[in-house]
Amino acid sequence: ARDPLRMLQLFHVAAKHGYDIHPRALQWLKRELPHAGADLRENPRACTMFLDMLMNPHGGACLKRMNDIGLLGR
Repeated sequence: ARDPLRMLQLFHVAAKHGYDIHPRALQWLKRELPHAGADLRENPRACTMFLDMLMNPHGGACLKRMNDIGLLGR
């Protein structure tokens, strides 16, 4: 539950398959935001997932959701 990479993975999978993320999952992610920081930004897997989302047609919706809960800014 305290693994920030898993937070990003949720958005990555949603973008890859065109899924929406359940509001309860978004609430959970928002509560876990304090665990997302420099380690996540410097993680090569996280960088790859983020770039994949930028290139994905469904990535824009996921990036908006990430911004809405505050994960994008972290």
